[in-house]
Amino acid sequence: MKRQTDASTLRLSALLFLALFVCNSSKALAAPPNLTFLYPAGGQRGTKVNTMCNGTFEWPAQVWASGLQATCLKDKGQIEIALPADFDNDRVWVRLFNDEGASTAVPFLVNSLNSVAEAEPNDETISPQALTDQQTIDGKLDKMGDVDCFSVEMKSGETLVAALEANTAFGSPMDAVLQIVTPDGIVLSENHDAVGLDPRVVFHAKSDGTYIVRLFAFAANPNTRIEHHGGDNYTYRLTITNGPFITRSAQLAARNGTAKVQPVGWNLDDQLVTLQPIGAKYSPMSREYEDVDQRLRVGSTLGFAFQDGAGGFAKPRLVEHEVIEVTPGQQLVLPVTTHGTIGSQKQVNEYKLSLKKDDQIVIGVESIGLHLPLVPLVRLFDSEAKAVAEVLETGPARDVVLQHDVKQDGEYTLTIADRYQNGGKRFWYRLTARHLQTSFELSTSTDSVVVDSAKPTEVEITVARMSGSQGKLGDIKISASGLPEGVTCDPVVSAAEGDSSKKVKLAFATTGSIQFSGPIQIVGTASEPESLSVNCLTPARFETRRDEIWLTAKKSAENSEQ
Repeated sequence: MKRQTDASTLRLSALLFLALFVCNSSKALAAPPNLTFLYPAGGQRGTKVNTMCNGTFEWPAQVWASGLQATCLKDKGQIEIALPADFDNDRVWVRLFNDEGASTAVPFLVNSLNSVAEAEPNDETISPQALTDQQTIDGKLDKMGDVDCFSVEMKSGETLVAALEANTAFGSPMDAVLQIVTPDGIVLSENHDAVGLDPRVVFHAKSDGTYIVRLFAFAANPNTRIEHHGGDNYTYRLTITNGPFITRSAQLAARNGTAKVQPVGWNLDDQLVTLQPIGAKYSPMSREYEDVDQRLRVGSTLGFAFQDGAGGFAKPRLVEHEVIEVTPGQQLVLPVTTHGTIGSQKQVNEYKLSLKKDDQIVIGVESIGLHLPLVPLVRLFDSEAKAVAEVLETGPARDVVLQHDVKQDGEYTLTIADRYQNGGKRFWYRLTARHLQTSFELSTSTDSVVVDSAKPTEVEITVARMSGSQGKLGDIKISASGLPEGVTCDPVVSAAEGDSSKKVKLAFATTGSIQFSGPIQIVGTASEPESLSVNCLTPARFETRRDEIWLTAKKSAENSEQ
């Protein structure tokens, strides 16, 4: 009997040890969610959309969608997002999070057209997926060699727009091609890289009939396999419409407070569309900024305009100064933003400027960054026609910023041309001319912070200073905004001189009394030479930068047991 009791005790001890091991192991192995992409990758305004989270995570997790209503559903990975009818952005940023931390935010695209799911088989032009209306298809090239075909009925004289959102829009690893073909496979029109690596084809039907939109892709990162690529993450949104489609606003910038802008694209009437600061209504803690040169972005925000029933959107820059029509040959009065076009080969546009000695001027010419084809070449000449400054395209966007310290009073001439002497009706540019502004930019290499009671978590902030016409920039006070009770972060000062003028560190600490997950912002304020306030920006993704930083404050073990 005693041996049996000893054996039972040993078995019970072993089971208890195993249970404790499993429990502690699960805690030790707990990790923040890793969200890689969503499928479908978008939805229509005014609807609730179910989408699948892809990545590595425990379920259920919790979901954040830039301030919108989002819910984790029963099935692993499934979430529902409610998209307001007046949503003021073309995307919502989605995170999964738990008590250990948060995933990187992933974009979920939003438009105003009916969304339909791609339906296989649709690989051949003789068996395409038929579309009956102006629609956006949520699809996937899910295997090597995959091709997706969609048929539309057109009348003579109609214009069809087929626009893909994939690599440029949300990082799908495809370099896609769109074609308009006949049912027997004759290619009528095609496009490869209209918007970054994402194609857009515009086709004018010369006769009634059935036309096929054909999509295939190569790998965005080239390899030795020359064939059509596909995979589980080769997701896309494809808008196919013979209705209105917006690519930009007529003026590529607008002054703050502008209520309406004229859209540009295809199949549009003269109707103006409402302009508003992007994300101001629904995502005030997750604002987006242009990924452009700091000298152009200072004092500006990003605007957004869309039209019910239309594909596409416009994102003009919102600025504090004058935005007017300035015809080439006329005078530029600083500060000003205008636009122009290089309409023919070898064309050179000239503008006049009256400048004073010691003026510090900044001239920006942007086109390719706006997904327009002009490759800018910008020169500045003095009153004796001597070139005093020249700049070619720079950086990934291949747009230019010319900065010049004026040596003498006089009348100057600014010239703008295409570097390769090309031109055409799409060779538009945005021209900004202003004095160099005293300002600063804050940036960090992360978009999330995790802190526990064991020790503070440090976050390094990079400070980029510009001293311009207002004078030298003084000290900058940098602090965290939106912290919950129980979490602290003492403000730090970036001094005008020394190491801290370029980099500082914020230390986040928690008492461990609460569990918190949510967005915060890091803000810099300066008072010299004038009052300035700037939000810290996270790394650029998909042509935008954001000021949302996700904070996870862990509850301590002793408080968790209470």
